[in-house]
Amino acid sequence: MEKLTARMFKKNIASIKLSEHCGMKLVKSEPNEDDVDFYEYEITNKTE
Repeated sequence: MEKLTARMFKKNIASIKLSEHCGMKLVKSEPNEDDVDFYEYEITNKTE
């Protein structure tokens, strides 16, 4: 697996903290199609 992505609503503080605790980085913050703010976090596998 090269990349793991997690998307969550901006109000979901527990998921944000868990993602950050796991070493994920915020890559996107914007409203979705329904105009609800969400965050997208990612972590990549750097085995070369």
